[in-house]
Amino acid sequence: MSRRKHLLHEVADLPWWSGLILAGFAYVLLRFMVFAIFPPSPAGQGIARAVSNLAWLVTLAFVGAALVSAVRQFVRERLLDKQSGLASIRALSWQEFEQLVGEAFRRQGYQVEERGGSQPDGGVDLVLRKAGTKSVVQWGTLRCDDRGGRGRGNRRLQREIHEARARVF
Repeated sequence: MSRRKHLLHEVADLPWWSGLILAGFAYVLLRFMVFAIFPPSPAGQGIARAVSNLAWLVTLAFVGAALVSAVRQFVRERLLDKQSGLASIRALSWQEFEQLVGEAFRRQGYQVEERGGSQPDGGVDLVLRKAGTKSVVQWGTLRCDDRGGRGRGNRRLQREIHEARARVF
């Protein structure tokens, strides 16, 4: 079972411009519209003033998450652009490989949700969405046995893929 993400982590996973839009909405809501939400009593208006004075802090947090998103996007794009062949792909860590494949699908018009990382991903590395279709991507390493044939890893991987597909769909 996956852990829930903090709101700012979710914003950092969105496109960077989404974080900036959310920052603008948060600022307007907390700075100006909060007075209409709280009751007109002195206590309610005091709370509204306090929240209004902290609007810049919430806005700054959303802008920070948008900045993280922009840096991630830049790194992913450069990772794919600098690949020169199979040798450079083999030299990648598994985290970089996951980002590379995700960016390749993004460039083909897919919306990509990266499920891997340091947390257990339930057997799903990427969830792809395009034109109302949802697909999952999983990869693993197959090891050969001493005789040069494929070992039991192939069956285990097939079972994991089947179980992951059942969880996602």
